[in-house]
Amino acid sequence: VVESVVIKNISMVGAGNLDLNIFNEKGSLVINKKSLSSGDEISVDVSHLSSGTYYFALINNGRTVKAGSFVVSR
Repeated sequence: VVESVVIKNISMVGAGNLDLNIFNEKGSLVINKKSLSSGDEISVDVSHLSSGTYYFALINNGRTVKAGSFVVSR
């Protein structure tokens, strides 16, 4: 059971605050975190999400600087 997702190598995307958007398979925004500090990694609680594939985008100054996907299985 997936409780959290860790997005690594954040320091490589640039300095400053980042926004994190996570979308479900239908493209609906399910998590939005604002003003995250750019460290080495970001941990996000996904324990409330249903099983499925999710997509994330890290945004810095309006630009997507890192994107990817992950699977939640229950």
